[in-house]
Amino acid sequence: MKKTFKGLLATVMAAAIVTASGSLVLNEVNEVEVREGEVSLYYSGTSSKTTSSKTTSSKTTSSKTTSSKTTSSKTSSTASAQVEITKMYVTGIEKNITIKDSDDGKGKVLAQLKLKDEVEVIDDSSETCYYAYYKTKNVYGYITKEYLTEEKNAVCKRQDAYTSKQTSIYSTNGEKPTEIEKLKKNSPIYIVSKNSGDYWYVYDKTGKTFGYVKSMDISTSKTQDTTSTASKAQTQNSTAQAQPQTQSTGSYYTGTGSTPSNYSTYYAKVNTGYLAIRTAKAYDDSNIIGQMYTGYKVYVIDKSTGTYWYCYSPDNGVYGYVNSNYLVSSNPSSGNNYQASTGYTTWTVGGTNSAGGHYLALRTAPSYNSANEIGKLYDGQTVQVYSNSYASYYDTYWYVYAPSLGKWGYVNSNYIWS
Repeated sequence: MKKTFKGLLATVMAAAIVTASGSLVLNEVNEVEVREGEVSLYYSGTSSKTTSSKTTSSKTTSSKTTSSKTTSSKTSSTASAQVEITKMYVTGIEKNITIKDSDDGKGKVLAQLKLKDEVEVIDDSSETCYYAYYKTKNVYGYITKEYLTEEKNAVCKRQDAYTSKQTSIYSTNGEKPTEIEKLKKNSPIYIVSKNSGDYWYVYDKTGKTFGYVKSMDISTSKTQDTTSTASKAQTQNSTAQAQPQTQSTGSYYTGTGSTPSNYSTYYAKVNTGYLAIRTAKAYDDSNIIGQMYTGYKVYVIDKSTGTYWYCYSPDNGVYGYVNSNYLVSSNPSSGNNYQASTGYTTWTVGGTNSAGGHYLALRTAPSYNSANEIGKLYDGQTVQVYSNSYASYYDTYWYVYAPSLGKWGYVNSNYIWS
């Protein structure tokens, strides 16, 4: 029998992977052939598993976000070679998902996995599945890529939802996402994982494809057009202050609109994540219509509405309610004492290819946008990372202090190293 492995390591890597599967031991190998980067093992043993060593593979249709900080090493008990693994978690399912002995969809079911179960991914060369180790049942096998994520905090049960406006679905959630297609307002989707940053991983029921959609463009219910006279007047009036709707609730108009004429300027200040602007004076995932990060301006119109003040967000272009506990009168991004009460560790910028003219941007918000750049960091420069620089270690953007720039801001954590 012959097994062929292509890619990163030579004979011992191939042997280690096969040994890790439990289907072949090293002393069964009769002959090793190495030719043009391909390693072939000839052995007398039998095995039902067919695999190949790790090769470069596109992850553009997977909820996995690349992070060099989530990998570790696993050593075969019968060989000195190390196999790099990545911890991932089951997400976006209703009940269970299977791990099978092949990636063709027809393999034998080895075990059932539940939501939040952890696996160790060894090989991602298959188009549709990850080859992984499921420690709970002590089995190796194939698991559908779309239902695994590296972000533990992104795990969620499958949830039906809709797009709140016309938007796009992307193949990646990086700094320059690639668009798959446009989605109409109220397009039916279901949420697979609530990734950090601006995008969630979803399944488009109409286009029958997986991808990333901006989380602020997702709603758990269909979005209805506002047709009241007061709402129309607010939208059409580009200078007048927003007025209460003539509804029984007496609530203010919420939604898109132009800058009001009378307001007080405040700023958002959050230790991690974002400050939501909402359609109601209550904390609820379904009423978010905008996201504001530390330093964003907030135009306060009415403070008499309790904890949630009625405001206008110029960055989002919407009217709504904001939790006043996270509003301050001076811009917190302008000083260097934002996290002075906590200790920090020094991390070094790397992997940006500064020699080629590239850099790591310091930003006013945790998202890729040329308008939010406030500085440039190059390989070898340092940033200060604090205990509250991120909500989760797996967040893409961390809030840091850059001594070389004398500024606070967000950086892509995939390009800093401790």
